[in-house]
Amino acid sequence: MATIAPVYVPIIAGNHAEDLENILGVSLKVLYSKTDTVEVEATRIERKYKQFGVNLFMFAHGDKAKNKIKDIPSIMAVEKPELWAATSYRFAIFGDIHHEQTHELNGVTAMFLRSMSSQDKWHHAQGYVGSRKTAYAMSYSKCGRYTNTSTINF
Repeated sequence: MATIAPVYVPIIAGNHAEDLENILGVSLKVLYSKTDTVEVEATRIERKYKQFGVNLFMFAHGDKAKNKIKDIPSIMAVEKPELWAATSYRFAIFGDIHHEQTHELNGVTAMFLRSMSSQDKWHHAQGYVGSRKTAYAMSYSKCGRYTNTSTINF
């Protein structure tokens, strides 16, 4: 991907192995530290933001957001008012629920995406079975057009 466009990798810790996921993030940051076209954000903050042209993206795990989904636009606007004001298209991208779901919320498109993780003991016990493991690569233009999503199902 980095050969055709800048790549942003926000490290988003989940709710099962937060420390291991953060270690992975730090490792990726070191691995790509000399690469100008790859930015790895390996901080431990809950929500990460990135502006790309007139697009604003929020990334978070989603376990806390799913019960306050209608608050996402105001959370974005309060946490990043300068980015909110500078953008016309806004997206919140989450995981957690392990299946696809989209919400249109006062100017924000909130998306829950499938996970790449295998089923663990907890998910099995809760009856969360059958979700396809999926990786996503999404492309957006700087002028606000969504251009493509590529998925790989495992």
